[in-house]
Amino acid sequence: MAEPQLGPIVPNKPAIPPTRKPLHGRTITLEPLTAAHSDSLFSCLGGADNARLWDYMPDGPFTSKADFDNFIHYAATSEDRLFFSVMDRTGLKEAYSGKAVGFLSLLRIDVKNRAVEIGFVTFSRMLQRTTAATEAFYLMLAFVFDELHFRRCEWKCNDLNVPSKRAATRLGFLFEGVFRKHMIVKGRNRDSAWFSIVDEEWKGEVKGALEKWLDADNFDAEGRQKKDLVILIQKNQKLPHLRWSRFFASDLQFLAMEGAQSELARVVMERTSASREDVEAIGKLIREYGYATYGIPVCEEDLRAGDGTCRDRTRGTGSMVRRGNGQFLVGLDPDVPPTEQQQPLRRRAL
Repeated sequence: MAEPQLGPIVPNKPAIPPTRKPLHGRTITLEPLTAAHSDSLFSCLGGADNARLWDYMPDGPFTSKADFDNFIHYAATSEDRLFFSVMDRTGLKEAYSGKAVGFLSLLRIDVKNRAVEIGFVTFSRMLQRTTAATEAFYLMLAFVFDELHFRRCEWKCNDLNVPSKRAATRLGFLFEGVFRKHMIVKGRNRDSAWFSIVDEEWKGEVKGALEKWLDADNFDAEGRQKKDLVILIQKNQKLPHLRWSRFFASDLQFLAMEGAQSELARVVMERTSASREDVEAIGKLIREYGYATYGIPVCEEDLRAGDGTCRDRTRGTGSMVRRGNGQFLVGLDPDVPPTEQQQPLRRRAL
C-alpha cells in the first residue's frame, strides 16, 4: 500500500507580527496611517470628483469630510489591519510634497501559518501608475518577507477590477483562481480573484526584478523607464510548471496586436520553447476569438469543436477557455499532458 502524500514538513515558528513603523524608500515613505493624514488624503481621494476611486472598495465614496475623518479614525485604530499612508517624497504635485497621497494595508494577518494579505489599496490619481506606486508595494513585500518572515502574501480583488488584476500580475503575483459569490459589497455580488507570492518566489526572482526596475539607472533623464517591469518579471520568474507560462490577458492582446516581433513575443518563445510560428498562432487565436482568462492547451479544431482536449498534441498553440479578464496559460510542451499540470477546465461557449 502506497504511503499517503502529506506534504513537506515546515518549521512551526510563527511569523513576526507587524508593527506600526515607517518604511523608507527612494520616492516615498510608508507611514502608519494617522488622523493627521486625513486632510491631505481627503483632498486627493474624497469628493465627487474622486468617487470612482472607491468603486470596488467596501467603503466610500466620501463626499463629507466628517465621514472621511471617521473612516480614517477607524482604519488608523484597527486592531486586525495595519494601514500605511503613502507619503510623497518626489513632488508628484508640488502641493502634495511630503504629504499623504494614498494608503494601503496589511490584513488577514495569520502569523501562525505565516500568511498575510496586501489590500485596501486606495491610491490617488497622481500616485497611480508611477514609480512611487510600485515602490510602495515593494516596501510592503520586503517588510512582509524579509523582516516579518511570512511565507505567503496574498492579493485579492473583485474579479471585475481589471486594473487591480493587472497590477497584481505586473508585480509578480500569480493567479490562483476565482472565489465565486465570495462577498456581497454595497448590495452587489462580488466574485473575488486571488493571487499570491510565496517566499521562494520572492527570494528567487520577484524581489530582484522589482529592485532592478526601481533602480535609478532604469530611468532616463525624463523619468521614463528603460525596461518594463512586466517583461522583467515574466522573463526572470521561475515557474512551478516547466515550459508553461502565465500571462495576463491584456498582455496577450498586446501580443496579438504587435505580432511575433514584439518584446513580449520574444519572452513567450524564450520561456516556453515556442517557435515564432507558435506565437503567431496564439496571436491569431486571440484576434479571432477575443481574449481569455485561463485554460488548458487546445488546438484550433478543438476551439471550434468545443471539447476540452487536444487530439493532435504536436499542434497545440495555446488555450482559450472563455471571454473575460485574467490570465492566459500558454503551454507548448507536447510531451506533458495538461491534466498533469493543472486541474482541467471545461471549455465554455464563446
